[in-house]
Amino acid sequence: MAMLFRSLSESSHELVVLRPIEAADISVWYDYLSMPTVFEHTSWALKSATELEPHIWAPETFTPSSALRFAIALRSSGQLVSCAHAHVGLVRVQATALESNHRSMRVLQRCGFEHEGLLRSYRMVRGTSGNFHMYSHVLPAAV
Repeated sequence: MAMLFRSLSESSHELVVLRPIEAADISVWYDYLSMPTVFEHTSWALKSATELEPHIWAPETFTPSSALRFAIALRSSGQLVSCAHAHVGLVRVQATALESNHRSMRVLQRCGFEHEGLLRSYRMVRGTSGNFHMYSHVLPAAV
């Protein structure tokens, strides 16, 4: 059965909302990914903010196998708080963390993601092959 994503359920959280990445998020997202303490634990090697533009939500190009990136934004202003894959009725949500990124791994575990294993030489990290830990959250009915 093909799963098509059309819209998000409205969040009931009083401070933040989950929404697709928008063009207005690009500069804030780029600034975040450029921070030395973030940069060292990611595989991003961006030279400019425009390299993030392909990740802007475009419903006309969405397919059941598309990767979805969401923003967590302040409800009052729409300002980006952080980026994450989110559970929106998908059977499986997965995340990877560079093996040096212990903080992200702890966050994933606290959010109920299960460690599935180490992906050796999974992604290039600024010219060097990097190992990543794979985590997933699967709907109980799908297990």
